[in-house]
Amino acid sequence: MKEYIQQHYVPQFYLRKFGLKKKSGFTVKCFNKETGKEFVGSVGQVCMENHFYDVGAPPKIEKLFSQKEKKHSKVYHKIIKNESIKNLSASERYCMCEYVFIQNERTRSTRERYVQIVKEVYKKFEKVKDFPKFDNLPPKYQEWLLESRGQMAQFNIMFNVFQDEDGNVQSSSEMIEYISDLEWNLTKSTLSKEFYTSDHPVVVFNPIYSGDEIVGYGTASYRAEGVEIFFPLNPKLCLILYDKNRSEYRKVKTERIVKEAELNWINTQIIAMAHRTVFARTNDFQFVKSCLGNFPELKDPERNRIFEYNLDD
Repeated sequence: MKEYIQQHYVPQFYLRKFGLKKKSGFTVKCFNKETGKEFVGSVGQVCMENHFYDVGAPPKIEKLFSQKEKKHSKVYHKIIKNESIKNLSASERYCMCEYVFIQNERTRSTRERYVQIVKEVYKKFEKVKDFPKFDNLPPKYQEWLLESRGQMAQFNIMFNVFQDEDGNVQSSSEMIEYISDLEWNLTKSTLSKEFYTSDHPVVVFNPIYSGDEIVGYGTASYRAEGVEIFFPLNPKLCLILYDKNRSEYRKVKTERIVKEAELNWINTQIIAMAHRTVFARTNDFQFVKSCLGNFPELKDPERNRIFEYNLDD
């Protein structure tokens, strides 16, 4: 059981593609957004926490992820080897969509979003039910309550039936089907600049706005009109999944070369979504520093990750 204590929320097979092979193993260049420090880390020691999925229990979730990663890595490596998505079978495409979904939902960043939602729900219940005031609870109990309920929400979305932000009853298989319905694009960088990745490597973005609100939020974003999903596969390749009817990506070739302005925009989204750490292979982090200088609020790992919505409905 010892090997399951350190549980990764970004697979090592993925991080190695952004790292460099040394005698002692793979290392990756890291930038901590919170502290502004650069360092070189072992791939085995980043994007992980002890017992992140299985606190005080046998490592069932970690073992399940290990099994899934064996399948996901085969499709992932096939795309990178061929630098193409045109020769994937239907089952391979579905497998990759499952990988994208699980990767987006399994990280510390996503856990923090559910922790914040749990806290907001509890505070709502304070007003209508005979709940003790959250702020009066012992600090260690507060921490346990939020983390355990946040973990439960994370597991329900990845493996069970749940109610999404729009009130619809959904399942993880339906989420993957929504992603499977999107069109695919593989974008390559031939520039000296490369794609970053982070401790939350998938970006779910929607350029369509309704008034001041983003269309589609949380799990509802996978089926929202106009959705675009960005997933850097290695420093030179980025997979983009998009709404075939509304996204501007429907106007470009399935496989193409990225322009610098778009690469910078994608990297900005990667920086924004990172919980704490941005990773690179050969790039320096000057672009990260510049981005954080313009948006210093992104440095805070505990920043607000939820949109305001009516929890009384």
